[in-house]
Amino acid sequence: MLILIPSAFYTYIKVYTNFDKVFLLPYLLLVFLIFLWCRKTKKNFKKYREDYKDK
Repeated sequence: MLILIPSAFYTYIKVYTNFDKVFLLPYLLLVFLIFLWCRKTKKNFKKYREDYKDK
C-alpha cells in the first residue's frame, strides 16, 4: 500500500514532465525515508503492545 503512493507520484511526474532523471533521486530518497519511518513505527508499535500486555 505504502509503495503504491510514491510509485503513482513518480508515474505522474514521468508523464507530465520530461525531467525523469532529475526526479529519480528525490523519489528514491522519499521511498527510503518511508521505509525507515515504517521500521521505526513498527518497533514503537511492538514496544507499545508489550507495555500494554504488562498492564
